[in-house]
Amino acid sequence: MRFAISCFGQRTRAALAAMIFAEPDFLLLDEPTASLDPGAKHEVEAMIGQFIEQGVTLVMSSHNLGQVKRLAGRVLYLEG
Repeated sequence: MRFAISCFGQRTRAALAAMIFAEPDFLLLDEPTASLDPGAKHEVEAMIGQFIEQGVTLVMSSHNLGQVKRLAGRVLYLEG
């Protein structure tokens, strides 16, 4: 069975959902909520929170400092 997901937000949520079942030890996310509407951002942040609660090490890039404050335990700020 093949299927296609046309919306970027749906693809992001589908990819994160698939990772939940893979039970990763480490995730690297590059702007996981970029270009998403507020509702989709909330859903993706909730999924990321599930990984954090499961003890998954998460490295994430973001320009959204509010999001960083909500999700991060430690922050590395790069300037330049």
